[in-house]
Amino acid sequence: MDVVQQTNNWILYSDGEVYVLDSRCNYGIVEPTATFMLLPEEIQRYRTEGVSVINELSEASCTSSGKSYYEKVRPVSEDLLQDIRLCDKRVFG
Repeated sequence: MDVVQQTNNWILYSDGEVYVLDSRCNYGIVEPTATFMLLPEEIQRYRTEGVSVINELSEASCTSSGKSYYEKVRPVSEDLLQDIRLCDKRVFG
């Protein structure tokens, strides 16, 4: 996994085929994140339309109900989560 792009609100990871969005949710005392897989059509839209696609997904997933929905419908495997943690250590220290 590598960081493809990031803002203050989200980080987009990819291994070249799979894309995972980690979106910071700004509700509650702690700021949880919604971490979920992008669908093939969203990946294609991102490649053609750019960052606006990821901003839309981030906004949709940053509520309590949005986080629950995206993480339930598009779960990230433990193996991919481990790859993301390793990437974070490599990139962010």
